[in-house]
Amino acid sequence: GIALTLYSCVFSRSEWHMEMARHGFASGKIDSEQLDHLESAREIDPRNPFAMTLSAHSYIGAVTPEMTKPIRNAYLEKAEGFFSRAEHLYPQDVENAIAHSVVLDELGRYDVGQTMGTQQWQSVDRPGGALFTNRSAGSSW
Repeated sequence: GIALTLYSCVFSRSEWHMEMARHGFASGKIDSEQLDHLESAREIDPRNPFAMTLSAHSYIGAVTPEMTKPIRNAYLEKAEGFFSRAEHLYPQDVENAIAHSVVLDELGRYDVGQTMGTQQWQSVDRPGGALFTNRSAGSSW
């Protein structure tokens, strides 16, 4: 009972920060307050892959057409780091793998993005087993 109470106190604070950040993200507002909430959530619960993924999406969402290429790439590099950490924590998240691949492609790391995305997709446990993984071997849908 004590452990449950202790964990709920710690993780509820992390979830509160996540929800505050998610609310800002959903409203289209990406600012330092949202990033501060995400940083707090990551500090409280560094093993939460969803905090990492939302952090990555926040940096991607902050990229604007007016940014210079070095600044844009710095934001994408930051997003790539968060996607990498999220992938390490929760490797079965295909949506994270796809977004991570897109960021790697944007950064010009095509070979890494394609390889990583393919490995991630093949590692997913899906009904039908190898239905999608053996397409090159002539299997059908």
